[in-house]
Amino acid sequence: MNKKTLFIFGISLFLIFSVINFAQAFIAPSVYVSEFNLNSPNTYFAEGDTLSGNFIIWNSEDYVISDIVYKFNLIKDESPSMEKIIIDEKIFNEALVVYPDGKLNILFDYSLPTNIMSGVYKFRVKLMTKKGIPLGWKDISINIQSSDNFLYIKEAKILKNNSEEHPTAGIGFEKDETVEIKFVGENPSANSIAAKCQIIIYERMTNMFEVSNVKKETIVFVSGEKKNIQYKMPFFEKPESYLAEIKFYNNQNEVISNALYFRWVVRGTSAEILSIKTDESSYSEGEKAEVQIDFVGAADTITLIGDGIVEAKIYNEENEIVGAASKNLNVDENSSVVFQIPIKKDTNQPRVEAAIIKGGAILDNYETNVNSIRDFSVKKKKSNLPFYFLLILILGLFSFFIYRKRNQNKPLWILFFAFVILGLFFSNINSSQAAKEAYSQACNPSYIGITWNSPIKEQTFAPGDEITFSGEVYVPACMDALLNNTIRFYITTEPPPPGPIIRNECVESDESKNIKELILMAGTYKELSPEEGISIPGHAVHGLVEYEETFTFPFGFYGKVYAMVYFDGYHWGMETNHYQIIAKEEIFTVPSPPTGLSYNSPFCKTINLSWNPNPICEEVNEYKIFRNDVDITPYEYSGTHFSDFGLLPETTYPYFVKAHNRAGWSKPSDILLAKTIPCSLNLVVLDYSCDVVVLGWDRVLGAAYYKLYRTTNLPNYGEPIYTGLATTYEDEIRFESDITYYYKLEVYDTNDNLGAYEEIDLIPCPPLPDWKEVHPKW
Repeated sequence: MNKKTLFIFGISLFLIFSVINFAQAFIAPSVYVSEFNLNSPNTYFAEGDTLSGNFIIWNSEDYVISDIVYKFNLIKDESPSMEKIIIDEKIFNEALVVYPDGKLNILFDYSLPTNIMSGVYKFRVKLMTKKGIPLGWKDISINIQSSDNFLYIKEAKILKNNSEEHPTAGIGFEKDETVEIKFVGENPSANSIAAKCQIIIYERMTNMFEVSNVKKETIVFVSGEKKNIQYKMPFFEKPESYLAEIKFYNNQNEVISNALYFRWVVRGTSAEILSIKTDESSYSEGEKAEVQIDFVGAADTITLIGDGIVEAKIYNEENEIVGAASKNLNVDENSSVVFQIPIKKDTNQPRVEAAIIKGGAILDNYETNVNSIRDFSVKKKKSNLPFYFLLILILGLFSFFIYRKRNQNKPLWILFFAFVILGLFFSNINSSQAAKEAYSQACNPSYIGITWNSPIKEQTFAPGDEITFSGEVYVPACMDALLNNTIRFYITTEPPPPGPIIRNECVESDESKNIKELILMAGTYKELSPEEGISIPGHAVHGLVEYEETFTFPFGFYGKVYAMVYFDGYHWGMETNHYQIIAKEEIFTVPSPPTGLSYNSPFCKTINLSWNPNPICEEVNEYKIFRNDVDITPYEYSGTHFSDFGLLPETTYPYFVKAHNRAGWSKPSDILLAKTIPCSLNLVVLDYSCDVVVLGWDRVLGAAYYKLYRTTNLPNYGEPIYTGLATTYEDEIRFESDITYYYKLEVYDTNDNLGAYEEIDLIPCPPLPDWKEVHPKW
């Protein structure tokens, strides 16, 4: 191996594994609202009514999630081309604990606001972390009747350098710069409305951390009037992302408008811990606690000089430190760190504190508390050594030893090994963190993220079902923003490689063709544009944009598949920079319904069914057969032929079949109406005397043999006097005079199943008439 080859090989390893990790990094947090229910079946309500019900949070990750909060939104359900109108938002700040692969049922009561517009609304429950990182949500559509004394505020803008920017774009400001906002207030009602504007300003991206509350003068809106309104925001020196919430209130301090939100960034040196994850809810002395701390660095593009420290401390219920660890890091990067912390004392409800420290100053601190007791008999651990980490290490060491053997005195291996180390560094970035990084306020085109809402992991679909993709895409605001942004939705049978998304079509193997066709799912994409719910200046997409698209689940996908959202865009003026982000979830598809169901009736009480086997790629392991909607399969049945015995002759029965794989049962096949054939024997006496009785009967289709019995003592027939396929029989015995003889004929199929029987009786030897002498006449 020469120098050039080795050098190229090292760079290739670095690039390949870095790119693979980049594609895998943007996986959305796997926390969902799996159910959302109202107690009332009625979806029509009046203003001020209370909605009650429940929703279920599912944590499909391997960590204890102990900092989930939730909020309710009331959103005016307008057409897709209309701006989304948030009427009300209530946040419940108490942190919830959800265990690995566990579910948490939450009961709720929610009071509808008064003085809102009548119409159709989305009632939404949405999950977030305590730091405001959006997670999944679910909607219920409701109708509200109201008095319509309501103001509509719209056309929101943030002003910077005499230009108008999108209100949630996160425009950067220096500490001494003035932030101004402008919007339009409109009174669509038939009454004059006196309103007071209130501006609440929060730190970070969510309205959970209030830092300022400003009330403005009363404004009177006559019926149909529109007013242009402009306000200056307070100064904030702390480097942070700020969120302003604008609403109007009446004299009774009731909300009488929708809410507008404005977001901006004050530049400066900062760092922020986004979440803390623990692998367990209790630890024993001597165990190692696995703690993952996700963080984001600077709130803008200012480069920080020097390193910082992230530290973690674990406390028990007595507030004693039972474990601690720290690591060096560069705080202008976004990442996560994983600690393996030895536990000094049994701890049942661990409280974890984390801090990022630079130059002796705490840039941010954060704590989480697993405040529930649970016995973990089985420990679930997350692997910190991914497959590709091992692979690159093995390849690197192998290449290093070969090179050293052939080039004892040349130092090029140092450069090669440096590339390997870089590859290891990049490939060890925690995948779940990257989606959270997307919500940092750094002006960096790589911080693009997809929040995954549905389809829910391990949800099952059948071909032809509707599948809905929904969630949010966050694109940061930069002076040179991304252009030509598109979002596409895919179903694949294999985890995708970096670059173009392909999938293996599910086809049966053909030795003559060796089919393994790779095709791209055609035409299934949605473009982000101003018409899709957000006003965007020029061609640049930025801010938080919801997506929701429903498709028919395609045929040809069976077993475990991946649902993916794919985003791409081009950097302004640098079209070679092509960013792609993948969010994926494993879902499962049940088999397609069996086809070709047919029958024959080989016997008067039997139906033989057959159907086409499902494609091999569906991995069908069982079929069920239903007659009259009742499962008649006596055991786990994997064949494609089935005989149903014991039926009534000349009777029609409805049948259908279902197929099963590890994902579940398919939809039923088409219903087949099957009719049994006649089963009449028509047993008759052809002739008789005191010495012989000749019997005859009709031949029954599908008969394997007949049995004929004779008795004079009902109901005991005893053993058959004839078994065979003939349709006549001569019974030759000496029949007793004046005795009734009973015959029974039975017909059987090839499986020894009795089909029908008939009985007949006769007196074959009647008594002679009484003797009487006749005298001749004289």
